Amino acid sequence: MAIILHHAPPSSRKSSSARRRLVVAGGVNKDHVRYRASGRRRCDPDEETMGFRLGVFLSFSPTPMTTVLPTEILIDILAYAIPEHPHVTSILQVNSIFLELSRSILHHRLRFGSVSQVERFARAFSGPSACRLACSPRHVTVVVPGDRSDGIFPALDEAFARILDDPVAKRTEHGKLELDQFRLILHSHQDDPRPESVYNALQRVDPTHFLWTAPAAPHRYTTAIVAKCTPHLFAAISSWTRLRDLTLTNMAFFPPTAKSPQPLPITPHLESFYLGQVVFLAGTSIAAYLLSGSTKTLQTMTLVDVFGQSIWGPRVNKDHVLSAVPEDARDAVGEILTVATKTERIIGGDRYTEW
Repeated sequence: MAIILHHAPPSSRKSSSARRRLVVAGGVNKDHVRYRASGRRRCDPDEETMGFRLGVFLSFSPTPMTTVLPTEILIDILAYAIPEHPHVTSILQVNSIFLELSRSILHHRLRFGSVSQVERFARAFSGPSACRLACSPRHVTVVVPGDRSDGIFPALDEAFARILDDPVAKRTEHGKLELDQFRLILHSHQDDPRPESVYNALQRVDPTHFLWTAPAAPHRYTTAIVAKCTPHLFAAISSWTRLRDLTLTNMAFFPPTAKSPQPLPITPHLESFYLGQVVFLAGTSIAAYLLSGSTKTLQTMTLVDVFGQSIWGPRVNKDHVLSAVPEDARDAVGEILTVATKTERIIGGDRYTEW
């Protein structure tokens, strides 16, 4: 087995030194047909990805230097290259072995970067000539920057429905799609006419780890989970039975004066709960959650920049929570609860408050 990786610094179109080549020489065990996959392509600076590209030109070579490439090693190479490659189809076109292994990697860890990608995926896996999954997805990541996430949840609803239609999909006893990790990095919208679509999409899955955060720099105060979507999100989370780790940031509740549902979701096996950059969540609501009989498995709850009112008011601190807890339960709650400050305002807010 020979793997040759030529890595040169990025340069312009006019420079021949900008070429990259990844040569993989291997063979097929059954008939010992030798193959050599080699590719050369001039790279644009704006297309550079981790310093190399996987070649797409396939030629056959009887060179005695080639040996059988173990599948495990090839899987590791592809798993490293696929997430960073700007044109994944180039990898799929190398040969049938690359195609089959790459499909399994792609389907095992689904990643979408736009609403249209999710919609195209759902269409490809529907109808009489539908594509078939190579394996049941275990990781799903959706990253939609800015305000381009309109329609994402109806699209996810359809995509998850099509996945569940596939015979290889791994389902829970309740018919939900089993996931190890589900990550949303996108905004919901206050003017969304169908906030219930959040529930419709998310109730189709049952992840072990779930994260929803904003597609923005951590120091920016922005709302990814708007107040009108929060109850639908919590309704979906409360239907999950496998959840162990929950991270929600850039989130808004309804103001305390408005009618609102139970503020925090109850799940039977949750162990870690992280809330960051949250507004309109009172310390008394957190205390009530920690005192509920349904959080016996909870080991840590972390609050980072959680505000009882708007971001111009004081943050929730540990005393705010513990003061609403009976004295005989304060030690137990105090061991679980961690409260921290991550960002500070230049003016206003509670930047001068000592706690």
